[in-house]
Amino acid sequence: MDSNSPLNLAHHYLTRGLAVLPVEYKGKRPSHKGRLLTGWQHLKLTIDELPDYFNGQPQNIGVLLGESSGGLTDIDLDCRESIALASHFLPSSLAVFGRTTRPRSHYLYTVTCTEAKTIKFEDTDGKMLLELRYTGCQTIFPGSTHPSGETIEWHTDGEPPRVSYADLLRALRRMAAACLIVRHYPAQGSRNDLSLALAGGLLRAGWTEQEAEHFINAVCTATQDEETRARVQSVIGTAKKLASGEHVTGWPTLAKLITHAAVERIRLWLELRDPNSETQGSTAAKGTETKNDDAPLRVVCMADVEPEQVSWLWHPYIAIGKLTILEGDPGLGKSWLTCAIACAVTHGRGLYGVEHFKAGNVLMLSAEDGLGDTLRPRLDAVGADVRRIFALDEPLTFDAAGLLRLEGAIIQHTPVLVIIDPLFAFTGGKVDIHRANECRAISAPLATIAERHGCAMLAVRHLGKSRGGGHALNAGIGSIDFTAAARSVLLVGRDPDDEQKRAVVQTKNNLAPHGEAIGYKLEGNQFYWTGASDLTAGRILAAESDEGERSAITEAVDFLRTALSSGGRESKAISDEARQAGISEATLRRAKARLKVQSKKLGLPGSHLQKWVWKLPDGEPDQVCAQDAQTTESDHLRASGADKDSYSQHLAEDDQDSKSEHLRENACASSGEDEQPLTDEEAELAARLEFSEHLPRAEAERRAREWFAPVPF
Repeated sequence: MDSNSPLNLAHHYLTRGLAVLPVEYKGKRPSHKGRLLTGWQHLKLTIDELPDYFNGQPQNIGVLLGESSGGLTDIDLDCRESIALASHFLPSSLAVFGRTTRPRSHYLYTVTCTEAKTIKFEDTDGKMLLELRYTGCQTIFPGSTHPSGETIEWHTDGEPPRVSYADLLRALRRMAAACLIVRHYPAQGSRNDLSLALAGGLLRAGWTEQEAEHFINAVCTATQDEETRARVQSVIGTAKKLASGEHVTGWPTLAKLITHAAVERIRLWLELRDPNSETQGSTAAKGTETKNDDAPLRVVCMADVEPEQVSWLWHPYIAIGKLTILEGDPGLGKSWLTCAIACAVTHGRGLYGVEHFKAGNVLMLSAEDGLGDTLRPRLDAVGADVRRIFALDEPLTFDAAGLLRLEGAIIQHTPVLVIIDPLFAFTGGKVDIHRANECRAISAPLATIAERHGCAMLAVRHLGKSRGGGHALNAGIGSIDFTAAARSVLLVGRDPDDEQKRAVVQTKNNLAPHGEAIGYKLEGNQFYWTGASDLTAGRILAAESDEGERSAITEAVDFLRTALSSGGRESKAISDEARQAGISEATLRRAKARLKVQSKKLGLPGSHLQKWVWKLPDGEPDQVCAQDAQTTESDHLRASGADKDSYSQHLAEDDQDSKSEHLRENACASSGEDEQPLTDEEAELAARLEFSEHLPRAEAERRAREWFAPVPF
């Protein structure tokens, strides 16, 4: 019998502890008796079963990887650049094979690690560079025939060495980064700039000189750069410059030479710090501030910018490459809605009002619903193709490291849609979701990641108890900055007079006219679209019951007590923070009265520097007796007693504000001055209203002034 027959080879591999599979001849798909083999990932053939699966017909031999074959791991090198770099980065292996045109394209190792998994490294154009293949995969072994007709054969037929999974993955990350640089290596004239920028970036990120030299040597050798030695020596010169505090280039310069997208991917794979800096000297050693490259600002003429059409996943509700917010009260089916949208994406059909489109993958980050007991049953109920849906299975926080990991998952699974449900479960406990600057550190990167990788980002959030005081754009919890970052906001709710009437209402759209409201229903553990709806945002956000109103006041009381716990504060600042927290002016006014907050105007009387300051009365806020409001002598006002305390304070502020405003108006009129210019906050809101609400500029400014006006108590 032929020792190289598929049966004998399968027997040989099986006796070496490898789980073998019958694979179609000149193909890669497991098959048996002319039919594709289902469930092959769990097939464990015995020696007695081999003749039935390898029956003398031309066949390929596959080997199950990972746990089925004792931790067997295949490093599959998919391009000539990765093959050229293998000897520089991969651990030595006695088990290497390939085919005529790609010899040594498979390196075998044995790892035993519960965290081991298949990982793919791709170029920015989607070209596969290399793969770590493990449990759930199979590899065509020597003795088989490649689809090209070439024979797959051993280079060295020894035992795969046992290696650390962490060390192997680290080596692969570095090799993939080097491979990306090799594939984007610039022409003569820019290569020295590349080596200098690469050396600066690596050294500043904490690499040793030896590590940086090895990396640059590997890149230059793979590209057959004739000046490899000089490139490597640039590391020594760069290290000396850093030590002496001189300027060195880094990642921004490298991005100009090989594209920004490639550098972003290299940073991700190498897990580097200080990604955007090009500094003078070592910031770690000197404690100096980082500064940008001394190159001039990049400015383009708009005549040279090609107009781009917006790509839609679901027109006009969810755009590709943009951030969309889906918000609503608990219990209305937001998670069902996201499952229905995910289902449609996996099939390329099923979105209301949209014809067939190209199906794609979905990445789901679900913090409230269990994957096995809730999310998977719902996906099955709506008929999703779960083979195209990937779900986060560990905690994640959207800090700098977490956002990089999220981007890594997007690169690996190439989703068309990313669902974050709910958004604030991933912001971390240290982030104040009501402060715009802290929220912008999350909303801006999410929008950038969506644009960079061409996926739609759908973030789910709940409504605040005050429901924005009826203003749709302020209804969601957290800072309005999240609303500002989103290109589309979808409000989910029901009619207060008909609980069965539910709909998705678009409250913001920066890219197209608002879409019509779309009805839906949940019935019999199923989700159904019901067509166009006449439900409006106003109806959804209509006044709640007395119980809901009491909850809003309680929230405002807690907010105000906390805001004033450390002493008196300017009333305008408190009003601004309350507005950011979704607390309406009326609710804040009632909370102020309930806590018997005292008002006092400080500063030079008649001066524009005078400010109202609020202060809690002495003692516990809910037990203190009413006290007279203290005002300056110029106010000529005194509280009239316990029953009038808070009301009188409100009148005092109203009266004083009115007088001050009257004096300012008279002064402006007598001097011929125009109306006071808008503050930065007012100007930003006016611009937003003018664009999103299509208001005339004057009306937008009027509303902005009104919104930021002092709360009239």
